[in-house]
Amino acid sequence: MESNAGRTNCVVLAPDAKSVDGRLRSQLEQRHWDALVTDVPLMAMAELCLAQRMQSSRTAWGLTSADGVVLVVIEPSHWSDLSVMLAAIKRYVPVVGAWAFEDGALRCIAEADRDEVLGRVAPPPETRPDDDEDRASEALDPQVTRDEIAMLLGDENQEPGE
Repeated sequence: MESNAGRTNCVVLAPDAKSVDGRLRSQLEQRHWDALVTDVPLMAMAELCLAQRMQSSRTAWGLTSADGVVLVVIEPSHWSDLSVMLAAIKRYVPVVGAWAFEDGALRCIAEADRDEVLGRVAPPPETRPDDDEDRASEALDPQVTRDEIAMLLGDENQEPGE
């Protein structure tokens, strides 16, 4: 089986999936991007989500994975809802970068969230000092009681303390 280490999964959104410019294929190969071509935006989005999910699963299991996931859009002006798709990518798969291919050149149109790519967690938002001072002093108990489980499951037959 071929190793994906050092490779990037690439989904190409093309007006005509059957005929992709040879210059684009050459540039993708130079960058070590493994391309899957589609002419359906929803399919492209699904493939991006699957590629990212597969990559994170492989990483979680300690296996080698591709270095990233990118979207390449051929002729961005052809796609009327491209801004909606880019917003969805930023929201649901922020590790995906987006590139445009026009006039024989690739250019970045939306960068991946580097903190997400590196697995960093953003710091919590600043809170005001007067926000729930009592809550800060409470100790959190990680144990879930039977009463809490019954409440969450909606088990009305179970008596508290059983």
